[in-house]
Amino acid sequence: MGKEASAMVARRSTSRRDWRRWWWWLLPLACCFVCWVASSAATVAAAAGVAVTSLPGFDGPMPFSLETGDTRYGSQKHQYANTASIYIYRTRLDRDRSRDKSIAQRAPLAEKATAYVEVNESTGVRLFYYFVQSEKDPDVDPLLLWLSGGPGCSSLSGLTHEIGPFQFAAKRYYSGGLPKIIYQPETWTKVSNIIFVDSPVGAGFSYAATQEGSKTSDTKTVKQLVIFLRKWLHDHPQFLLNPLYIGGDSYSGYIVPTLALAIDESNDSGDKPILNLMYQCGLQLTFAFHQFLYLVYMTQGYVAGNPRTERQFDEGGKIPFLHGMGLISNELYECTKDINMLHVLEPFCEDVGSPGIHNNEATDGMIRLMLESASAANDDIIEFKCRVECIKTIQHYCIPLNSNLSKASYVVLQIWANDKTVRESLGVHKGTVGEWIRCNFDVDYIADVYSTVEYHLTLMRKGYRALIYSGDHDCQVPFTGTQAWIRFLNLSVVDDWRPWYAAGQVAGFTRSYANNNLIYATVKGAGHTAPEYKPKECLEMFARWISGNTL
Repeated sequence: MGKEASAMVARRSTSRRDWRRWWWWLLPLACCFVCWVASSAATVAAAAGVAVTSLPGFDGPMPFSLETGDTRYGSQKHQYANTASIYIYRTRLDRDRSRDKSIAQRAPLAEKATAYVEVNESTGVRLFYYFVQSEKDPDVDPLLLWLSGGPGCSSLSGLTHEIGPFQFAAKRYYSGGLPKIIYQPETWTKVSNIIFVDSPVGAGFSYAATQEGSKTSDTKTVKQLVIFLRKWLHDHPQFLLNPLYIGGDSYSGYIVPTLALAIDESNDSGDKPILNLMYQCGLQLTFAFHQFLYLVYMTQGYVAGNPRTERQFDEGGKIPFLHGMGLISNELYECTKDINMLHVLEPFCEDVGSPGIHNNEATDGMIRLMLESASAANDDIIEFKCRVECIKTIQHYCIPLNSNLSKASYVVLQIWANDKTVRESLGVHKGTVGEWIRCNFDVDYIADVYSTVEYHLTLMRKGYRALIYSGDHDCQVPFTGTQAWIRFLNLSVVDDWRPWYAAGQVAGFTRSYANNNLIYATVKGAGHTAPEYKPKECLEMFARWISGNTL
């Protein structure tokens, strides 16, 4: 009997020691949670925007939830909801939603309000957006801000041609009338909530009420997008705790990492509400504990497709790409491979790459100018021929004939977006934008971010995650240039070059860097806007990455 009592005492003692061991970890977590909930002092604002219940051209009820930008902000200050009040709000929301899981009931979308999201009150800059909820679980699924390229291209193109839930039935031939819309099953809204923003001002349906407001730049665009996110989340507090990601393609390669870093710095400065680009503890008890939470929770980050990053890399990768794809001869490659694209192509080849100069007459004029500058020396003549062939090659393979109307489906998009009933359905204000065009290259824009290489490196060091992908048939921003600047980062390779698969087939190739924080992937057979060409593969790639899985 004495032995049994001793054993029982020993077991109780061991149990108490085990409890104390766990309590050391549980106490800080409990304190963090209590402070998080108890500090609630703000009220939760109602969601704002136009809940689009039907779309002209789409037959029947929509199988997804769409909201467009229609929110006005005056000069009054806003009481931002903090994470504690959002937790209480979400608990009530979950309780109400448990009775009805239909898409239409998933979010408390308000009726039509009075204006767009205003990001500069003094100059009247108002950004238009399209918000599509996740078809999976919008309460907890990530929130992705998506930007199109240009600068000056509407995000409606990304919504209808790349990662959104609907597309046009007529892709090759248009027979007249209002274009028909059909559901696009390979949409990224299968796994995420997405805000498609017409940015910069002047793109799509975004506009400025003043002449001064219409003047913008890379840095202004980034500042306005930070404001946009804070105001949008103020009116949609149920998404404040959702993991936030920034995404885009083409020219947005300059904006996406710059915006991610701006959000990080804004959060560090204490701006409210906190944008959930990285999970953080609401109460930092000790430095070690703060780091512990970072290790427990997966950080968010950004995704960029065929991203413009720095001209030295983007332009320098074109000739190697053309040669590797078998589009130019060995002789032409040997003639042009050592040409400094940023030196020789000024002012000639650079002008060929600018919007609107996509015709033989322009090329012939540049060749005449080059001929006048060439001397009779044989070396100059040889170099001149290389330059001419370089111009012709890049124009033929790397520049679309017309970025607005080069595809029949883009023509259909322009017809649909300019239809009166469509504009009324989307909540577009009359008299603010004339004819909608896919890419407005007349935007008064200054490109003042010349390279984002250092931004990528800084974000990697801070622990953010990035997915960089390249359609391997794109010459505008070829994979050769993208791989060059990634190598320049000098990050450690975690998972070396290998194929990745979708539906049992090779969908591209991938390599992982820096503790898997940077994932690079090619998309086999895709062009400049990869999801437009390979929607199934790109959805598979994005879904794996955003869930923290390997490709």
